[in-house]
Amino acid sequence: MNNTALVVSFLAVGLLSLAVANAENVVFQADFEQPSPQSPPPGWAMWGAEQFKVPAHFTRDTANPHSGQACFRPPYGRGAPAGDIHHPAHSAGYVVSHPDQAIRPKTGMAYRFSFWARADRPGASRFGVTAYESPPRRMDAPSPGFPPYGRGAPAGDPPYGRGAPAGDFTIEVGQDWRQFAFEVHEGWDFSMRVFASTRFDFAERSRHLMLTFKATTKNEEEKTLWVDDVSVTEQPSPRDGRLPPYGRGAPAGDMDEAALKYPPVPHRLSAAPGTAQAGLRPGAQLDVTLDATKRLGKATREAGGVSFHRVAGWTGHPYNSMRVFASSRFDKAGEYTVVPQLEQAIRDLLLPMSRFPPYGRGAPAGDYAVGDEPFGLEAAIDKAAEVCRRMGLAEDRVPLEFEEQGARTKLSPEVPPYGRGAPPGDWARGVRHSVQKGYKFFRWEVANEPYSGQWGHGGAFQSADDYVAHFKAVSAAIRAVQPEAHVGVAIHARDQSPAGAPRPYGGKWGNYVLLRAAGHYDFVVAHYYASANVQKTQFEDIALTENGRTLDRIRRAAALIQAYNPNRPVYQYDTEWGMHSSGPGGERADYVDRNANIVGTLHRAVRLIYYAREGLLRGASGWQMFSDPRGQGFGILFPKAPDQRAMLYWLYYYFNRHVGEWALDLDGLAPYHTPEQPRDASFAAPLTPMLATLDDQALYLVVANGSWQTAVPCRVRIANFAPARASATLLSHADLDAKPLLVRKEDFVSDFAVSLTGQEVTCTIPPHSVVFVTLHRG
Repeated sequence: MNNTALVVSFLAVGLLSLAVANAENVVFQADFEQPSPQSPPPGWAMWGAEQFKVPAHFTRDTANPHSGQACFRPPYGRGAPAGDIHHPAHSAGYVVSHPDQAIRPKTGMAYRFSFWARADRPGASRFGVTAYESPPRRMDAPSPGFPPYGRGAPAGDPPYGRGAPAGDFTIEVGQDWRQFAFEVHEGWDFSMRVFASTRFDFAERSRHLMLTFKATTKNEEEKTLWVDDVSVTEQPSPRDGRLPPYGRGAPAGDMDEAALKYPPVPHRLSAAPGTAQAGLRPGAQLDVTLDATKRLGKATREAGGVSFHRVAGWTGHPYNSMRVFASSRFDKAGEYTVVPQLEQAIRDLLLPMSRFPPYGRGAPAGDYAVGDEPFGLEAAIDKAAEVCRRMGLAEDRVPLEFEEQGARTKLSPEVPPYGRGAPPGDWARGVRHSVQKGYKFFRWEVANEPYSGQWGHGGAFQSADDYVAHFKAVSAAIRAVQPEAHVGVAIHARDQSPAGAPRPYGGKWGNYVLLRAAGHYDFVVAHYYASANVQKTQFEDIALTENGRTLDRIRRAAALIQAYNPNRPVYQYDTEWGMHSSGPGGERADYVDRNANIVGTLHRAVRLIYYAREGLLRGASGWQMFSDPRGQGFGILFPKAPDQRAMLYWLYYYFNRHVGEWALDLDGLAPYHTPEQPRDASFAAPLTPMLATLDDQALYLVVANGSWQTAVPCRVRIANFAPARASATLLSHADLDAKPLLVRKEDFVSDFAVSLTGQEVTCTIPPHSVVFVTLHRG
């Protein structure tokens, strides 16, 4: 018999090895040596639905213990005849340490769980720790390491659905005895998901811990698991501080004083009288005073970026990745395909940043494999650099991402020629090539949306922990080649939202990743798409409320980043964003025109105003540069219509011409929009958000009117700046269902009249419009 110990550490929070010098206190021990006819043995209890509580399935076994005379056999099955050890599939019973012998955790302590296990067949079993606030009442409490929606199983609940101990750690058990051990730390592992109470304290909420064993991870599988020499020790945790908490189910704002705090997004404008609560009233106006000496700081010019799909994108641009028909001729793989008028159109955008994965296979639309372009990694980087040269893009403001876009594969140790992945060493190879060629690339984004497996795509990263381990390896490989590199970690935008807001994966792909990868990333990529239904949500809420919600997520992410990296300057650098609503018939967002016509344009305009003014991100690059006329939901430019421009194109064109060096503070009143849904009341915001910036040449104003029907009079008084003349441009369209791709520029863009009298500017901002004003310095 092979008695080699295999120690499996479940690094739930980058778990630390406990110092030998620290005194350990044994708080739980079970060796099953006490003879007893009881099943389960003393100190253990059957758990799950009543129909699965079969005593014969949870017995003391003397046939082959790890040590001593006996072990515990918690099999998995639903009703075998007496004396028969066959355990059929389609069962759901499991066993826990008895609630009367629950572990009572203490604040600031670390707990080491150790046990030996074997099975009748190799494969996955599960061990977990279920937490309860009050065992007699069977009230759930936060459970260490448990993934979304599971907070411990009440008596009688089946081990699937809401009440399951849904955070059991998966362990690979073989037919020989092996040891498993891991540690959890109060305040870190134990405080990931809580209901905010009168005060936050894990030991107060999770007062009772029970060990949980399940023989298999699959209800349909027949399997028997043996367990022996179980122990739990306690000692002071070496980790300082604790995890900033939030509650999944708590009402918004129901956070105690120890919870994470972050400031709200500044609107800079007060509510005009009578408009904040009752909605916009006729005659309410935008009335603002600007002082050119009152500067908020540098404007975030890098907010106005646009992302490429890939070096060899799905439209066959800017390079072909396979032999396809493009530009009305038969092109060769790896050939540059952007026609001169599109190339000039991109240069005219004055893009302050961009992004694309340079390394992709280039399959037909819908197949987004990255990591095996037919022209190889180094050639892909060279082509990315050539695109930057042709398009006037600064390489140091273009993050590159090497991995497969759909997260179906990752950089792996085994690499066939041009393989579907490469080890971290090939990340280093790509970075080394860039450095040796003298390119200025230094931002590297590790994996595109690695969490996509959570909705049935991807699959390269089975868990957030899997991604974190991969990210750390790649980060180290990159820094070994380019010490000054900035390495970006990916999180899900909605997985670090505050209490009461939906978190699709329970914080595992937001808060969890930020914590576990802390110290290894320089920037964070969240892809802050807004996903409200553009058919069912009123225009004002799409333009304003959805942005308020997203900006709040960005603020919260920033607070988490700061909490986990207190001595490290980490920033957010978003590489995809936009309006992302599905269609009325379930159509993909790419085929929903409102995502990119006047509806999506106003949404983006409002976001850009806040991005540039408030410095919420270091930079942001909207999705995406090239599209097909059949799917205009993210369209900027269309290679099949090289002489036409989309509405979003003109938004970026004018925005990037109206962001000066300095963002100015605003003092004044504005009509406010009250969200349609009462639950969104905290996102009430100016109906007409404004951006004012300044450089040596001019003072620039950008104003968006988020109302579909109401024009808003506007007066701006200026101090410490003498404008000589004013010019302005208006973007607007009256059709909610218009195609984003314009036949004529004039259908969307027009000159706009403003009145300049001395140092006062007046105009009326039309409904559903964006106005760009340049006040030229005298």
